[in-house]
Amino acid sequence: DAHRRAREAFAASERAFAAVFDLVISHTDSQKLYKRAESLAKKLEGDSPLLMRRFLSGLTPKGVVRFENTPAELIGEGSCYCLKDSFGLSPIFLSRVLEGAGLPCYGGYCPLNSSKLEHLVFPSAKTAFLSRPFAPPEGAQSCGISLDSAVDRGFLEENRDRIRLLRRTGAALCARGCAHLSSALRLHDG
Repeated sequence: DAHRRAREAFAASERAFAAVFDLVISHTDSQKLYKRAESLAKKLEGDSPLLMRRFLSGLTPKGVVRFENTPAELIGEGSCYCLKDSFGLSPIFLSRVLEGAGLPCYGGYCPLNSSKLEHLVFPSAKTAFLSRPFAPPEGAQSCGISLDSAVDRGFLEENRDRIRLLRRTGAALCARGCAHLSSALRLHDG
């Protein structure tokens, strides 16, 4: 029963975050995102594209756990592009980077929705694209990219409260799902 409640809370959390995306996508300059992604992908040209799907974070009885050391181990002191993404636009941006790149990479997917790409790490190029709240590895050269800037400012101002409510609801539901996992663990171990 606790596992069922956790799944339901996680599903509701994903729906809240998806509602934010659905709200802003029609007011987003997708071409701006595509052009920036394509220009960065040119730096990653090669002839051996390979995507290895991974999770850099997970939903656990202890809450959301992020494996912050993984990018550092893969790129060392290379380059890190930190994506500011408040509305779920990372999959659009990163899919364009991935399409244009020709190097083996690790794709980090969302633990709430395993079809949503959140991070890309190219070990051979010592380059990573990390969505916040991931921080750049220590010693890496970091560059911030605001995906939020592609969304119409006037629209965001008009819908600020609605978006904020949906994001808070999504975060609270995710926390509730983790709490249900914690209950399931206590029951199992009890």
